[in-house]
Amino acid sequence: YEKKNCLLSPDKQIRKELALMLDKEKQIIETFANVIPKLSKEDKSYLLGLGEGMAMTMDKRKEVTEKNS
Repeated sequence: YEKKNCLLSPDKQIRKELALMLDKEKQIIETFANVIPKLSKEDKSYLLGLGEGMAMTMDKRKEVTEKNS
């Protein structure tokens, strides 16, 4: 792990980035929790399809990464 011009040790930088990532995930979940009840049935179906498509893409990436390792 290398980060140029970073004043934090690699360990502390990783923890900071993890905390930021967790905060971003929390923000995403809170936003969707507020929006989903207001969506039409069609918009909910679209959002579900989008999420399922993202999940399939991530699974494929993981398979390729594991295969190439």
